[in-house]
Amino acid sequence: NQLMLGARGLANMIKFPSGRCLALINGKGLQEGDWGILKWTFPQDDVTRFSHDIGDYNSIHCDPDYIKTNTKFKACIVQGMYSGFLFTKLLKEFFPKSLYLREKHTFRSPVYVGEEVIAKFIVEEMRKEVRTVKFKLAITKPEGNLLCVEGEAILKLPEDYQWTHIQESLSLLVI
Repeated sequence: NQLMLGARGLANMIKFPSGRCLALINGKGLQEGDWGILKWTFPQDDVTRFSHDIGDYNSIHCDPDYIKTNTKFKACIVQGMYSGFLFTKLLKEFFPKSLYLREKHTFRSPVYVGEEVIAKFIVEEMRKEVRTVKFKLAITKPEGNLLCVEGEAILKLPEDYQWTHIQESLSLLVI
């Protein structure tokens, strides 16, 4: 799994032969248009465990034989709310002491067990006077950039948050 951070207008990530990535931030602190991404794959064991934890025993999540013979899907499907956890994980990586005020999702296309997806946030609006940041959210598939989940979130940043925090501590982020 990989984590990347980018600044508004930064179109290309520099990829190294090791598969590691380097992201440059704008040097001006957090701004509207800044973004971060997290690449993730959901293994079947994790999806099955989540099914048991929440009591969702629908065969589309945990039974590959059922999927092959009874559905149009190509593999078991990750639960929608489990795929949505990627937004929390991604935002908390960059804003660890923040408080979630709101998050909403719309599910567009299935996330399959074992396939890589990319969760992304874009800073949409900042209200420094009340320390809140509104984010646009998306989970996509790398091939064809197919949208699986879209949404938005609002975080309240801690009182001691420095709006130049990212520029100071993450001016270069190696993954």
